[in-house]
Amino acid sequence: MPKFYKLDSEDFEIKPDELLVIAIHSSGAPYYTLAHFLDQKMNWDLINIKDLYSPDDNSACLLNVLSHVDEISRVQYFLIENRFEHHSWISRFYDVDHWLMVTGSGLNDSRIDVDKLLDSLNKTEFIFGVWTIDFDDSLYGGRVTSPFKYFQSLYDFLDDKGFILRFE
Repeated sequence: MPKFYKLDSEDFEIKPDELLVIAIHSSGAPYYTLAHFLDQKMNWDLINIKDLYSPDDNSACLLNVLSHVDEISRVQYFLIENRFEHHSWISRFYDVDHWLMVTGSGLNDSRIDVDKLLDSLNKTEFIFGVWTIDFDDSLYGGRVTSPFKYFQSLYDFLDDKGFILRFE
């Protein structure tokens, strides 16, 4: 009989403090509209990564993922849909329309100013509110785990497909 082990976030390749996740409320604007205005406001070039993300290999749930690389700040931005048809990828955050996942060595060496990023996002057309997601399990009162597992799975998918860049 196989043995099963409980894994902590320490067992994963990426740690919660190596990801910055920002929830975006955009009143249902489609991802391509939001991407257009983010490109203009942030001076980005969000590119659809071509492979649709299907959480838990659920073919009924296909999420668009777009990416922008900032080599100067040594970070990579991923814009992810939270809604598909009448469902949410992370149902606990049903009021979130999109996620912005930021990863890269620039997070750890303070190359990006998170407050400035949030301020710029808030000033982007079609965005009505943004907030960061904290992965500390204790904030969730033991009833539920933090949403880190969702982003860990997405990160692994992107890494397996070769979309995650390693900044040296």
